[in-house]
Amino acid sequence: GSWTVFGCPDICLPRPGSLEGERAKISCQDVSKTSGANWQAFLGWFRDIDVWLNNTKASMKLERFAKKDGCGVVKRFAALFPAICKIEDTTRFLSKLRKTDATMLKALTHFCPVSCNCGGSLSTDHYIPPEAACPAACVCPWTLASSIKEQDKSPA
Repeated sequence: GSWTVFGCPDICLPRPGSLEGERAKISCQDVSKTSGANWQAFLGWFRDIDVWLNNTKASMKLERFAKKDGCGVVKRFAALFPAICKIEDTTRFLSKLRKTDATMLKALTHFCPVSCNCGGSLSTDHYIPPEAACPAACVCPWTLASSIKEQDKSPA
């Protein structure tokens, strides 16, 4: 299906909590050429972007870099597409290619959780997508406010 939301009914878009079981099954690794169907879907995201941009030269470059670099394209194109991993619509996990775009896209966070900084894995100084938009494995359940029950483990 299309990665752009243009004309996509809400039912085809995930909502927070609706994919909780699926989030638990996804590892906290960027998609790679050995990821099978996920790799093909990742490349499909860029093919849809190619069509949306309506620029054959630029779109071929994006798909070529996606095939070559995988999720490395997130970093490579950060200056050109700074909003590529920023969740703009938290009810449907949508982002924009560029900050000024009106069209929303399905987020790359499940394909590229590390490159998109899920759970702050790259840096806590940069944008961190909401936990629900990332694989559960990327999110640490502990916070500084968490407590650990003290137990006496001394020998008797």
